[in-house]
Amino acid sequence: MPQLNQHNGFLKCVLLSITLTAAACSERAAPPAAISLDSAAQAYLQLVLALAQHDPQFLVSYFGPQDARAQAAANPLEADEIARQARRTEAAIAAVAAPEDGIEARRREYLRAQLLAVARRAETLDGEHLPFMQEAELVFGAKIPDLEARSHITQLHARINRIMPGQGLLADRIASFREKFIIPPDRLPAVIEAAVAACRSRTREILELPPERLEVEYASGVNWLTYNEFRGNGFSVIKINTDLPVYIDRALEMGCHEGYPGHHVSNVLKEQELVKKRGWQEFTVQTLFSPQTLVEEGLASYGVELVFPHEERIRFERDVLFELAGFDRAQAHRYLELMSLIEELAYADIEGARRYLDGEWEPGFTARWLVNYRLLSAARARQRLAVFDTYRSFIATVYLGRQLVRGYIATQVADDDPAAAWREFRSLLVTPVLPSDLGN
Repeated sequence: MPQLNQHNGFLKCVLLSITLTAAACSERAAPPAAISLDSAAQAYLQLVLALAQHDPQFLVSYFGPQDARAQAAANPLEADEIARQARRTEAAIAAVAAPEDGIEARRREYLRAQLLAVARRAETLDGEHLPFMQEAELVFGAKIPDLEARSHITQLHARINRIMPGQGLLADRIASFREKFIIPPDRLPAVIEAAVAACRSRTREILELPPERLEVEYASGVNWLTYNEFRGNGFSVIKINTDLPVYIDRALEMGCHEGYPGHHVSNVLKEQELVKKRGWQEFTVQTLFSPQTLVEEGLASYGVELVFPHEERIRFERDVLFELAGFDRAQAHRYLELMSLIEELAYADIEGARRYLDGEWEPGFTARWLVNYRLLSAARARQRLAVFDTYRSFIATVYLGRQLVRGYIATQVADDDPAAAWREFRSLLVTPVLPSDLGN
């Protein structure tokens, strides 16, 4: 793995791994010279690590040379400088003719999109906020469908109401029912272990994986429920926040989405196929605000239904996880049907975030929207506003990514051919993929 060099010019307009003319820093700078994709990848890595000094959430994981982290901390860049260098590097890639090799051509477009996302995030940190829909497209490559939100959501409410009949607010009825399915803390490790083991077993029956290892850690005092940190050499850690209630349906989501065949498997295969075999260093980092995130979240979410088709999931959760958690197995079907419909209410989240962040709705009105349409409790609705403030258009990635991946695979394989769906899924895991490649 090539080491990164130190260079004083890095603090100004010249990236360490790119040779540009001195005139690049002047007002009369010429267009950037064409550069190799490997050089662009090194520049991208440096800029991601530099941006993480300002925004630690931006960097999800990194398993490249550790001295690069120290170098980024020792030679900090201002956010506006990161944005300028990212845009200049993207322009230098654009000056390179598209490779004839298909996967190399995909790599070129992937790097360009990731660099523009770095620039956009740096500009956001520097105080330049765009409207929600425009930000989502520029940062994530996500064209969010312009649904008639109230009509779409009301139809879902009617279906949910049939499952949850009764008096009072629908959100209150749901909250009261769901409280019965919070995994007791003393049973949580056993439930999570069983879920991860089942996801791993089913995935490894289909996908051949190199040596890999996954561990689960429990954390507190953080503002997320769960995430996967990949540390290289086939090793990941799933972290779970024990300060928040973990509902029974989340166990399998964590095992599959964060583990098998989700983020862990995605990283393991990318490390093997793209980093080790091809030397593509850009895949040693994962960033939170980028097209990479939208695709990875979509693949991980789709992976849950790939491993556990609907009825199989209900049987497993009822017969194994409900039993381990000490829940009434007779309620499993009703609970899981309810949660599958609530999952589809994610568009209410997107609509609320959009209106709130664009200044159309004030906080109180947005919270009431989330109670009445997203069916959150009043307390959770207020907490959700802080999530909107922090993550902005990121909150659309899981919903939209899953829709894109599901729709793309449906166009590539027949409904009755799960083996072909797995092959297509694996291909997406080991190819530089952008949302536009999936039909967005």
